[in-house]
Amino acid sequence: MFGWLRGRRSAAFDPVWAPVLRRNVWQYAHLDDTQREHTYTVVARMAAGKHWEGGAGYAVTDEHRVTVSGVAALLTLGAGRPFDFPHLRTIILYPEAFYAAPRDEEVSLLQDTYDPIFGEAPGGRLGEAWDAGPVILSWADVLETAREPGDGENLVLHEFAHHLDGLDGPIDGVPFIPNRDERHAWYEVTRVEYERLLEAAAGGRASLLDEYGATSPAEFFAVATECFFERPHALRHEHPELYAARTRYYRQSPDQWLPNQWLPDR
Repeated sequence: MFGWLRGRRSAAFDPVWAPVLRRNVWQYAHLDDTQREHTYTVVARMAAGKHWEGGAGYAVTDEHRVTVSGVAALLTLGAGRPFDFPHLRTIILYPEAFYAAPRDEEVSLLQDTYDPIFGEAPGGRLGEAWDAGPVILSWADVLETAREPGDGENLVLHEFAHHLDGLDGPIDGVPFIPNRDERHAWYEVTRVEYERLLEAAAGGRASLLDEYGATSPAEFFAVATECFFERPHALRHEHPELYAARTRYYRQSPDQWLPNQWLPDR
């Protein structure tokens, strides 16, 4: 996944940021020393190297930068070296759900009037990732989903998965996979599992994967990524081929270092 992209310059991790990670990123408590050093490097690079901006006049602080970067760093723990999403330049934070401008209009991304998918729907958007553009997040929902252990939802993981998906072109649920055999396996597993989720959602049946993943292959990729880093033991048990495909893509197995919070139905 990461070999074809390069990391960036070094930056210093401020020790006062560690308590922020412990407080706001539940997975942080389960990282070993090597994983923490990797995370520190990614956080330091992202905090210093990205353009952070607040929507609707919101003031962005170190807590915002460290929390978002710390969650995003989980995606990169399998990389051979710290990876700071070098193709992502801007991260925009709103205090809560937002209305973003339609993508075909010449208006500021920070305007909070419209929703690009659903119009002016109640509640607005929680996050967005644009093709070759910024990642946009609701801070209230970043905190809620990053702090809650093992509920299967994580806004930062979801939107950064979309960013990774779009590195080779459109955000379509098919990320860049250079190995032909792995790419073929990805297609087959994703097709089967996506259809399985579609059937469950249409039939009103409960599923480990959030039914929002049935919206499109792109959303399926993002939802499966959330589950992979939030409920890896359950995903491995209930969707072993899907779990294996994510293990190959992210070059790691979160079930080896996260606690097992999954209990099978009896």
